Parts: sequence; C-alpha cells; structure tokens
Amino acid sequence: QKMHRTLRRLSSEQISVTTNRAFDPELSLELRRLGYTSRHWIGQAYCHDLKKEFLPNESEYKKGHQISTMREWTYNGDQMPDGVHIESLCAASTPRMAISGKLICGKYADMFPSQESPLNQWIRKEVVEALGVRLIAGATGKAIEYERFGKIVPITLYNLNEIEGSDELQQYLTHTHISAFLGENINIAVSVPLIKAMMTNRYSTPVWIAKDYAGHMGVSMKPEELPTITDHSTLSPLVHNNFPKNAYFNVEQTEDPEKVLEYLDTINTVPLCAFTGQRYPQEIEHHLKEIQSKTPEYTRYWLDVRQACSLGVSIASESGIPARMHGKDTILFNSAQTDNPLKCFVSARNYRHLYKLSSRQEILTQPFHRW
Repeated sequence: QKMHRTLRRLSSEQISVTTNRAFDPELSLELRRLGYTSRHWIGQAYCHDLKKEFLPNESEYKKGHQISTMREWTYNGDQMPDGVHIESLCAASTPRMAISGKLICGKYADMFPSQESPLNQWIRKEVVEALGVRLIAGATGKAIEYERFGKIVPITLYNLNEIEGSDELQQYLTHTHISAFLGENINIAVSVPLIKAMMTNRYSTPVWIAKDYAGHMGVSMKPEELPTITDHSTLSPLVHNNFPKNAYFNVEQTEDPEKVLEYLDTINTVPLCAFTGQRYPQEIEHHLKEIQSKTPEYTRYWLDVRQACSLGVSIASESGIPARMHGKDTILFNSAQTDNPLKCFVSARNYRHLYKLSSRQEILTQPFHRW
C-alpha cells in the first residue's frame, strides 16, 4: 500500500537557482526573516561562473549570507543590479545535472547550450549503469574532462532524453531524501542507491531509517525486508569519500509508517542549542518546547549570553528563560531574540554536520545529560 501523506519538510518558499530546488523549511524560514522581496538565491561561486551579469551590486558584495558549512556567501535576487533576474536561471532550458540540479556553467557552459527542452538535464554514465536504466538506440552522450580535487577525470554525460522512460526517471531524481531519525536531508552524494530502491520497489515516500537506529525509534520492519546500502565508492572517481556507509530502510518497509512520520514531525521541533546543535536535558527541553509552541516567531534554537558572544551575535531582549546547566544557573534566549537568527541556525547545523561525519548520530537525537 502506497503512502500519500504530504511531508511538511518537502515544501518551501525559498528557491536556490543554483540547484533549482527549494531550501528545506527551516532554512527557508531563516531566509524569509531577512526581509527580501525575492525568494530566489544564488551562491557566490556561481555568480562568478555565470559571468559578470550575475554578480551582485558592488555595495552588496560583502553583504552575502552564509547558509551552510560551505564558506561562501549566498545572495538574494534583491541584491542584484537592476535588470538582472536570477530566477531566469530556473528556466527548463538551462543545462543542469539531473540529480543535484546544479547548473552546468563556467568553462563547460559552451558544451551544454541552453535548449528549449523540459529535459535539458544530464547524468553521468556511472549513475546510468548504477540505476539500471537503459539508453535509447543511438544515444551518444558527451565526453568531457572534468577537474575535481586537483585531478582531471574523463567522464561521459547523457541527456535524460537519451534514457528510456525519462519522464518517470526524472520524478525519482528530484526527490529530497530524508533521514527520519535525524529529521534532516540525506546528503545527495549518497542518494543514487536510494533512488534505485525507490524506482525498483515503487516507493512513494523518500523517508529513510538507518538500520542501526530503527530500534531507537521503536519501529520494526516487515518480514524479509532488506535494507538499501548507501555505498557510493564504486560509482565515480568524482565523489570525495567522506560519508560513512549506511544501511537504510524506506518508511514503507516498516510495520508502522505513520509512527515513523510522527517521529519525524516531533524531531523537527525539538529545541536545540544554537552553539552545539545538541539537545537539552529532558526537563529543560520540555519547557523550551512549550514556550516555542506558544510563541510562533520563535525558532527551535536557543543559547545563553556566553554562547552568543562566542558566535558573534547580540541578544536584543531582556526576557530569557532561567535554566540550570553545568551546575550553574543561566538564562537561555531564543535565536529569534538575537540580531542574527540565521547565524545561530547555521552554527547548529554545522556542528550537526560534523557529528554525522563522525557517525556519532546518537549525539544529535538524545537529550543531553552532561550539562
């Protein structure tokens, strides 16, 4: 039985023209707080790769926003010169990589001209083979020499129009895969096995549970269900292998999919420390969550004065929440009470990214008892 529940995390108002995909809801909320009228954003590197007409106004160049672990700025469409519309890059004719959605530009742009086709999207030969899809007769692809990590690697790219059943394939390629345990997107670098599993088994919900953490969530799998292994080491020499191998079950392989989705909804509202990305002790967590539910403008990120100073943000409120941590009394403030909620959000997400790379995912999901 297929699931048709709409996931809150799959809708968003803020768009990255770099990938032509919506940002996740939490990041979108923080970007909306900045007050721009445009909902389109572009990364600094792509501003340069797309030639001078897509550079921001000179007065705005040093006013970009850091939104991820990458140390580059991201600019809003409002920061561009008059007459420059970055949303035009979302047109179907713009050449992109099919899975990541990333623009094909820079020195490769001339090899992939814009075309009036809904499928001006490209996919690596290794991925075509890994997905088990078939090329149409006469498919030629494009051979290019790609530079990555200081090496020149010859690769072949195929247009989606050169693949049988390309319309259906495209639907699976554009899914955002979500870890139900963490409540966060699974890195796109390891998504190919998940895409293949969804295609093969006709899964309709891109929500996954790491095998090692199913017990923690209190869910069990249907009899004889096998996990999907996210091992990308054989896919391409382009992939920088810094993601741990994981075994995932799709939510539709569980005995109680609704329980998993309810857990996902819950984990997405758990209060987190903006400075470390970790959860608070249970008693404090319950109190903060209650305050969040009564104060719509609040985020789920909190910090004290010392942590705010370390992050370089100022607290613009005298109304905090008393708490006792490290054996001392302190006052917690919501990131919405600071002059830079986005910076608080990025700090927490950066730390969570590091924990994921170290495979210490339990730090991200369990209440912290050593405060």
